[in-house]
Amino acid sequence: MNHYVGKFVFHPVGHGLFYTGELTDDCGKSFSFAFDCGSENEQIVLDIINKGLLPNGLNDILPEHINLLIISHFHADHISGALELIKKKKISKVILPYLTDTAKILYASKIDPSFSNSSNLINFIKNPTATIKGIDENCEVHVLNENEEAGFSQPEFSNSESNAFVFKWADRSSRGSNQHAGNVSLVSSIWEFHFYMPKIGKKDQIDELKDFFSDNSITIDNAGNHFSEIEAKMDELKLDNNISNIVCAHGPSSKLLLGAIKNNITPYPLLHPYPWIWPSYRRRFFLKSFCPIQFLNG
Repeated sequence: MNHYVGKFVFHPVGHGLFYTGELTDDCGKSFSFAFDCGSENEQIVLDIINKGLLPNGLNDILPEHINLLIISHFHADHISGALELIKKKKISKVILPYLTDTAKILYASKIDPSFSNSSNLINFIKNPTATIKGIDENCEVHVLNENEEAGFSQPEFSNSESNAFVFKWADRSSRGSNQHAGNVSLVSSIWEFHFYMPKIGKKDQIDELKDFFSDNSITIDNAGNHFSEIEAKMDELKLDNNISNIVCAHGPSSKLLLGAIKNNITPYPLLHPYPWIWPSYRRRFFLKSFCPIQFLNG
């Protein structure tokens, strides 16, 4: 029986998010992933990617091969280092939220022009797939839609001969009454990733925002000049500006994990990779207190 070791790191990037995980078996075969890659202090993220160092000089070394990169949404503090990560590390697959033109304008309005790569980030928002393919044409891009899956041309992927790291798409549309139908999961024999697109508002609210952009000639290219007006309109409509935001839950493959998601148990960071091997009384306490999944909200 193989044993698996999991390493999960919230990289200390300040205001932003860069989270990575790596699963390794007895034979040294591994599967690595990243969730978002950004910070308001872009240099911190760039130093981690390019030098494997934190500002205090301590090591923060990333895997050279990242099998899966998930982008939750397109605020700069979540994507400022994503293009550099794709450029410097071998990324097998990227999962993105589908961006409507309205969502693109919202995200573009919040890109700080002081970022050294602000123009590249705007282009990333304009056409995410083309931007990624322009860096690495072999990187596969999958897009999650709020209502249905799109672009899943490849049904499974693996970086090793071990079946444990062969992930397949699976329907999980029934998980949670507060989520959109049509969401999917990546499932292997030992680990699962569950993706959700939270509800963002009623259609008439989104339509009104769309009309507001049209009436005021607000586009992706000039959105930054209309930031305060857009924020005021969003407040008026009571809309969250994380439109097309992906929420990801991940953890060991088991009915316990799926039940926790279905029942909306409040999750905490993963504390033990294999809670089901504990004695039953400890397992019950563990699941009640520390659900073995990691929610990463954008």
